[in-house]
Amino acid sequence: VLPVDGALHVVAKGDTIESIAKAYTVDLEAITSFPGNHLEDGQALTVGERLEIPGLHKRYRARRVYAYSGNPPADASRGSGNFAWPMSGYITQEYWSKHRAIDIGAVKGTPIYASDSGYVSYVQFGNSGYGNMAMIDHRNGYVTLYAHMSIVVVDTGQSITKGQLVGYCGSTGYSTGPHLHFEVIENGVKRNPFIYLP
Repeated sequence: VLPVDGALHVVAKGDTIESIAKAYTVDLEAITSFPGNHLEDGQALTVGERLEIPGLHKRYRARRVYAYSGNPPADASRGSGNFAWPMSGYITQEYWSKHRAIDIGAVKGTPIYASDSGYVSYVQFGNSGYGNMAMIDHRNGYVTLYAHMSIVVVDTGQSITKGQLVGYCGSTGYSTGPHLHFEVIENGVKRNPFIYLP
C-alpha cells in the first residue's frame, strides 16, 4: 500500500524521469522531490526500481482493437458448418451459464487453427478481458472467437481457410494460465461448442 494517494511505477528499460512524468501527466518535481523516491540530481534510474507518483493515477491506455468494417472480401471462403478442433490440448473448463465457451489448456506456443473457413472480422491486442483475440466470420451465420493468444498471426479482412494458423496459445488478458478460450456464435448467440465439434 502506498504511503500517499498515488501510483506506483516500476522502472522499465528505457524509462527516464521525463518519460515517466509525461506518462502520468505530472511535473518532474512531483517525482524527484518526493522523499520516498530517494532521487538525487542527475541520478540514473535502475530497471526494477519502484517510484511513487504522488497524488495522481496513471492514465488509462486503451487496448488496440481492429474491426473490419467493409464487405466480406471477394476471395473470402464460406464456412462449411463442419467445425474442427482449433487446438490440441485438454478441456479445462466446459460450457455453462457463466462461461459460454470452452477452454482448452495447452503449453504456451501451441498452434491455434481456424475451426472453419471464413474471414477475420475482428482482432484485438491487449492484456485485459479476452487479451489477444481474433474472430472469424464464416459467412453462414456462424462466428468463432479465439482468445488469450500469445501471438495473433492474422489481420482483419484476411480470408481464412479451415485449418489455417490463427495464432499461438497464451495467457493474455484475464487468464489464469495458458489456454484457448473458444466460442461458437450462431446469429449473435453464443452456443455450446461441443455441439459442433467432432
